[in-house]
Amino acid sequence: MATIQKMMAFIAPKIIGGIYASTLVGDLDLTAMTDALQLKGIEVQAIAEDILIEGYLS
Repeated sequence: MATIQKMMAFIAPKIIGGIYASTLVGDLDLTAMTDALQLKGIEVQAIAEDILIEGYLS
């Protein structure tokens, strides 16, 4: 089984949503902040109008 070590997420200045809309990571069943996955070594950069966030799972 493969594990994720590094995460890269682009955030665009557009908002969509709905009950059946996809989420960034799918259903990890992490419903409380105390269960949230923490990123370390975070780097943030602007690319055109988007924002790239890179980090490593701890």
